[in-house]
Amino acid sequence: MMGCTSVLSALTLCFSVVTFAHAQTPLPVAEPGYVKHGTKFYILGGHLLTEPTNSSIGMSTTTTAPPSHFHVLDLSKPWKASSPAWSSLPKITDLIRTSVVKVALSKDGRTLIAFPSVAANANANAIANNNNNNSNNSTLATGGPSDAKMAAARFEFGTMTWMASSAVIERTLGDLSPVLEPTTGRVFVLGGYKGPGEDRMDMYSFEEDSLISLSLPTVLLGAATTTTTTDQTPLSPWGIGAKAVWSQHRQSLLYFGGKNRGVGGGGTQDQNRVVAEYTPGDSTWKFPATSGSVVSTFWHCVATNDNGTLLFAYGGIDAQNPSSTTQQGLSILDLTTMTWRTAPRGENRVLSACTVAGDHFLVWGGANALSDGRLAIVDAGKRDSSILIFDITMNAWVDSYTPSQDYLLPPPDIPRAGNDDSGASFGASFSAVIAIIALVTIAILAMVIHICCMIRRGARKEREGVFGNNNDQVK
Repeated sequence: MMGCTSVLSALTLCFSVVTFAHAQTPLPVAEPGYVKHGTKFYILGGHLLTEPTNSSIGMSTTTTAPPSHFHVLDLSKPWKASSPAWSSLPKITDLIRTSVVKVALSKDGRTLIAFPSVAANANANAIANNNNNNSNNSTLATGGPSDAKMAAARFEFGTMTWMASSAVIERTLGDLSPVLEPTTGRVFVLGGYKGPGEDRMDMYSFEEDSLISLSLPTVLLGAATTTTTTDQTPLSPWGIGAKAVWSQHRQSLLYFGGKNRGVGGGGTQDQNRVVAEYTPGDSTWKFPATSGSVVSTFWHCVATNDNGTLLFAYGGIDAQNPSSTTQQGLSILDLTTMTWRTAPRGENRVLSACTVAGDHFLVWGGANALSDGRLAIVDAGKRDSSILIFDITMNAWVDSYTPSQDYLLPPPDIPRAGNDDSGASFGASFSAVIAIIALVTIAILAMVIHICCMIRRGARKEREGVFGNNNDQVK
């Protein structure tokens, strides 16, 4: 029986390792790529937060290191803010040379596209230089790969594999903000504020794996801040650190916030230029009028609820006063009345990931901005995968997430490669698949162990029987 016990112990250890490998929680990062689909919230890459002696964010060699992790949060089950239901997914390996990426999902959720963006540490260094009256902003141009053309990468959930994309982003610097237009499945890629392409946005096709460029109207472009013709400075919200999101209710793309590139300068927008709106149906841009009080920010995160009637803008720095250490809280825009309201203040954050799941607004990751332009670890006590949870109905920050009825439904299965059945469902959790495989494996191994033990027990009894007969003969 000792042999059986040893095998069972080894089997238990094996199961623990398998479970840990796919239920890992992400390390805390700032500026991750993030996107939500159904009951899943995905994060990819970002700045790994270390704890160096100068209290600034520790970058993981942003110019060469691929995204350090790829995780998914399960929104179909309840969990505490301190212990969210994270699972790990395959890393991107060496297909992208910068740890900062911005992502979008196809409308069926089968494919994720990751666009290389640019590290915010370059922007932070530039702000620090401005605040110290240092005109040397060379760091602004070295936050990512030295060339302006950076190829994207695709992740196929059917095969759980990464592959190179033929789409190339022609931006020297990023703050890219890709947004899916769910009717046609196109992805609009906004952002990029220096070098080729700053006066346009790109449109990505999942089917063709290609980008085409769309010119921006002159109303969105401001006057140059220098004599360099390529240095047009977009009026806020067309600038550094702005974020785009899709509104299902308005059937439009909304672009909020941003900071002009002028040295030490903030935005020049009025109240009615805080939000820009693009309607793909007729390819028009406008600045919709809003009421209520809001601060135009940069380095914030933005999300809309499922029906697209509410826009949430969280964190970030005042675009009118970028040298200020004041970080903003949560502002909510009612997209039916275009009225802003201020929610109870949460923790200070910049460069976070956020989403809306049912009645909850969720925030993960991020950093604090220091007066000298550096980015600091949020809180030594929260350097984990905890999540900030805002209950929309209660209008209060809470410590647990409870999925709404729509999110309690079990996720559909993921069709594997080669399955062309249009009725096949998609979206099952990778961790659930691994758990099933592990359980089946354990069941098979348990049966084998049981059979082996029975055989050994039978053999032992047979030997004992033989010895007993010999003793009888001696007598």
